[in-house]
Amino acid sequence: LPGRAYLLPAGLPIDHWCDTYLEKLFFHLKLTMTDGCDLFERHGKILEMPIELTEIDRLSALYRSSRPESLATLQAEVYAMLVRMIDCTGIAGLAAKSYSPAIARLFPLIQCDLSSKMTVRSLAQALNMSESTLTKRFRAEVGVPLGGYIDDMLLQRARQLLLGTDLTIGQIAEQLCFCDQFYFSRYFRQRQGLTPSEYRRAQKHLT
Repeated sequence: LPGRAYLLPAGLPIDHWCDTYLEKLFFHLKLTMTDGCDLFERHGKILEMPIELTEIDRLSALYRSSRPESLATLQAEVYAMLVRMIDCTGIAGLAAKSYSPAIARLFPLIQCDLSSKMTVRSLAQALNMSESTLTKRFRAEVGVPLGGYIDDMLLQRARQLLLGTDLTIGQIAEQLCFCDQFYFSRYFRQRQGLTPSEYRRAQKHLT
């Protein structure tokens, strides 16, 4: 709809259309929380906020400008709009979590070596903890099983590589340590509902 700003979480199946021509600007944003999750992806819903048409015209003019100061201003304006949207929807509470030192150390370990070969055992060894203690503490503090969290992070990384790089599906499968492209495609489709190629085409179509 005219006069609206929308936030579409990554990975959320969406489609859009307009009855008449409507100019649209797309910006790819990510707000990563302490636990490595994207705040908006965790929210899992499309957010909508009214925006003045004069503001849209100003953003469009900045977008078309090639001057460095215009691009810097545009970035600042988009993030200011993002702050307003967070305030309006009340999703900031999703990020307001604190963790014990052991679990806080775990998140960067996962992000650094994330792959399909990552195991709870290897993470427990890196933290000098038993698997049982780590999994119990993780679930108590984060609210989800550690294995499920690793799987979510792996899927999130796969989506980022599909949309943010020109790597082939085979190269992405290799980077994430899947045994082959077929296994990676099957894994992705089971969790996303689309093959990696279908997902990449659908998301690129939006922009």
